[in-house]
Amino acid sequence: MLPIPGFLFVLESKADIKNPLYRDLCLQEGQILFLSSGISYSLRMQNGFYGIIFQIPDMKMFCYHFFPSSVFEKKVIFQSCLYALFMNKPQKMIIDEIKNYLLNGLHQPILLNIKALEIFCFFTLSNTEDSLAYFFAPLVSSEFVFSKFVLEYCDSVRTVEELARLSHYSNSGFQKQFRKVFGVAPYQWMVKRKTEKIYHEIHATSKPLKVIAEEAGFAGLSQLCDFCRKRLGKSPAAIRGKR
Repeated sequence: MLPIPGFLFVLESKADIKNPLYRDLCLQEGQILFLSSGISYSLRMQNGFYGIIFQIPDMKMFCYHFFPSSVFEKKVIFQSCLYALFMNKPQKMIIDEIKNYLLNGLHQPILLNIKALEIFCFFTLSNTEDSLAYFFAPLVSSEFVFSKFVLEYCDSVRTVEELARLSHYSNSGFQKQFRKVFGVAPYQWMVKRKTEKIYHEIHATSKPLKVIAEEAGFAGLSQLCDFCRKRLGKSPAAIRGKR
């Protein structure tokens, strides 16, 4: 898991990359991928793979400095797969220089940072604003991606910790991001959603109460009754009787 966002440059061979929010992607030689912070990536490298990651502490300020603001103002439709760009010729030449520096033991941060800045100056040379908008979508639409993930998986888990593990966030990172996106603590939100779902299934369907209790993760009807009385002020039988 990256503590800060960055870019992965694939110099040689290929690699399959996995991320819990997107479909798997096979990265080709010569491609660049934007990596979001706080999310785990799984990389399965093929023989001969060589890649370099540049991490940027203040990614948003960095991007707004190097790219037209219109790139980040575009309305991008959510993509279910990661979006990679291909290095253009000047970028490839610079990244090859950096590779040679590293292979020869030259790890001077100032020099490497200068070279990294050169690479980013050439991003707009061969990429349209639309392709750059999709490339940076995880940066500008991370809240949308996060909310989509939560809504898709929240009903399949019983605790906040389970949902955090599925999201590949740390518990503290998940709590922070959840509050940012939904405006409330995840436990409070999940209890409210569970309460609304149980009320709907009791009041608006003919599903047996025992089945509702099992699907909600209760050990039996007595726990469902206790939950309904505490959260809804009525027993399941009383709620169903109101129809």
